[in-house]
Amino acid sequence: MSAKILITGLANTGKTSLLKPLENVLVISRDGKPFPLELPHVNVPDYLNDKGKNIFSIDNLLELVSNKLEVYKEKFKAYPDTVVFDSVSRIFTDIETSCSNRFSGYDIWSNVNKEINEFLSAINELQDNGFNLVLIAHAVFDVDAKKFIETCKGSFAKTGGFLSTVDYAINIDIVGKKRIVIHKGMHLSRSLLEDIPEKEDVDNFNLQTYINKIKEKSEAIQTKWSI
Repeated sequence: MSAKILITGLANTGKTSLLKPLENVLVISRDGKPFPLELPHVNVPDYLNDKGKNIFSIDNLLELVSNKLEVYKEKFKAYPDTVVFDSVSRIFTDIETSCSNRFSGYDIWSNVNKEINEFLSAINELQDNGFNLVLIAHAVFDVDAKKFIETCKGSFAKTGGFLSTVDYAINIDIVGKKRIVIHKGMHLSRSLLEDIPEKEDVDNFNLQTYINKIKEKSEAIQTKWSI
């Protein structure tokens, strides 16, 4: 069984740096800057027309992902174990911007929701095909709700965003000069692992080890309880 993990945090809290220990990984990087780590990755380009307008579509992205998975297989003689999207927030912003440029009125949000659903379906298909998934999303503080929320778009945001689609979500916070990984008991965090602490120093957390634990638990449940 594959694992799916959501990582959230405010800007500059070190979400991407958690990827460092990952093995056999392909990072789909769309975060407004070149990917900084020594890991196999793809920097998703800007899709602009000759007037400089964003003409991104989810079909562009999904075709790129499919092609790069094959390039990875050719280079490393196997598909990656884990695919990372860094960040899903920026991908959703691309979708909204592009739809605003290509459509008008109600058609804008109709097509935003359509492309987001296509992206979600593609993510689910990757997981069904055995890839672990790590989804990185930006968080902001909602003054009215008095809590941190994931930055989403369209009707998907109203249904709870990616947090509603995962059993494992970690949030990175900065307390004083320390970066803290929060697993349970706070907004944007959840875990089904019983032996995991509510929070821990980022120096004590290894994302690859965490993925392995999730897979072990999922496989044990499937072996014993699936009928």
